[in-house]
Amino acid sequence: LTFAAGIMTCVGVVLYKCVLYRYSWRYMFLAGIWINGVFSLLQLLLIAGKASFLFALGDEGVRDFVLGSQYIPFCVLMVNLVPSNIEGASYALFTTTWNVADSLCESLSTMLLGIWDVSKPALEAGDLSGLTKLTVLTSALQLLPLLVIGYMPHS
Repeated sequence: LTFAAGIMTCVGVVLYKCVLYRYSWRYMFLAGIWINGVFSLLQLLLIAGKASFLFALGDEGVRDFVLGSQYIPFCVLMVNLVPSNIEGASYALFTTTWNVADSLCESLSTMLLGIWDVSKPALEAGDLSGLTKLTVLTSALQLLPLLVIGYMPHS
């Protein structure tokens, strides 16, 4: 699974370098947020039994692809925001922040598990309502960056 995630990230980077670099950053991030949000909502098909486990792997693949296609623009944006001659330190800070944010989002999503009953006994009893609500909530939360995308430069 980690190998597949790495491949999808590389595909995203290559696609950016070959095609997507022509588009504005704002468009790139807007498209990435929407694509990720839609595929996250499609997990409802998995919950309803209308999709297979391979679909869930595809969802993670899309996430890795979107992150890969946005990583280079993030780096370029960060380099353009810092004074000259401290790009290396800024890149280290950016990478550290990126990694901390990734860990934080996993912790926050784990904390959301207590909102609705998504316990193993509830799921075994066929009560998928908590899982459905949690999926809708986490998919909606992914759209929050749309509120600040207007502050991003076009290129």
